[in-house]
Amino acid sequence: MTLPPWARWAAIFGIPVLVLGAYAAWAAWPAVMGESVLLSTRPVDPPDMLRGDYADLRLTIGSIEGANGYAEGERIYVVLAPGATVEPGTGNAYWEVQSHHRSRPGLERDEVCLQGTVQHAGGGAVRVRYGIESYFIPKDETLEDWRGKTVSVEAKVSGCEGRVTGIRLDGTPWP
Repeated sequence: MTLPPWARWAAIFGIPVLVLGAYAAWAAWPAVMGESVLLSTRPVDPPDMLRGDYADLRLTIGSIEGANGYAEGERIYVVLAPGATVEPGTGNAYWEVQSHHRSRPGLERDEVCLQGTVQHAGGGAVRVRYGIESYFIPKDETLEDWRGKTVSVEAKVSGCEGRVTGIRLDGTPWP
């Protein structure tokens, strides 16, 4: 059976477009459909000519006390829920670590799960990297605006994957 020429061209160009579209939808899914969370952070401005204008975010949830028995490089699932600490000026609750697991946990109402990798383990604590610790600084903006202010990260979480959706300075969206 021979395909007409238009069908061959449609397959040649259509299949790659479908694959790229599916990948883009998969990557954007948490940012579009995820649960909104507010995370406490301390920004770090590492000078790096190769990375460009990025800020490294030291998330409070990145350091977990009482997490014994994990090895560096191990996958960890962290359950987050609104905590007692609130963002100054708004009263919005920061999401805080409730528990940690080696496999994907079941979640209660008002809980989300973030998957991370243990970067450092020792002394009864672990340092976890979730893949949301970098934030692109728009052109003509600097981290000077952040100095002396409370910096919060707005993120969306779905299926244990998170995406940063914004930065807040003293409760106000930036930039």
